[in-house]
Amino acid sequence: MLTSYLVSNAIMIPATSWIAGRLGRKRLLIASIVLFTVASLFCGLAVNMPMLILARILQGVGGGGMQPIAQAILLESFPPREHGTAMAVYRHRHRGRASHRAPPWAAGSPTPILGWIFYINLPVGVLALFLVGMLLKIRRTFAHSPRRHRLRRLRLYGPVARLAAAHAR
Repeated sequence: MLTSYLVSNAIMIPATSWIAGRLGRKRLLIASIVLFTVASLFCGLAVNMPMLILARILQGVGGGGMQPIAQAILLESFPPREHGTAMAVYRHRHRGRASHRAPPWAAGSPTPILGWIFYINLPVGVLALFLVGMLLKIRRTFAHSPRRHRLRRLRLYGPVARLAAAHAR
């Protein structure tokens, strides 16, 4: 169950830049928050292990979209001389969480018994969705530049090469 989340998260993170180029950063962040929140609800409602694993895969896709987009929006929101401070504050929020103090197997073991634990994400997701929708303003300078259209063609070669290398054996 933990592995399904981590694998889908790891697949989504590199694809986030490409998807954000198509949808826009704010739309992708909103879609990721919605997917993560709805998948959390499905995790809590899961009645068997395959349903829980499928919901965790969807949750990993949503979580994988939020992390890099949040960092990109954060860096875009501050001037370059304040990037270090902004990223330090962003990183500091991860310290002190219980998940970093527990062994990896402990994160997935109680969830079949404690399905209600996933409901914690629901009010947080709704609040995040409201705040992002109302407060986030993104500048659209790069979205309409000619450089972006040249980069769109180049971004395709990396994933295709990785996919070919992974299945070459």
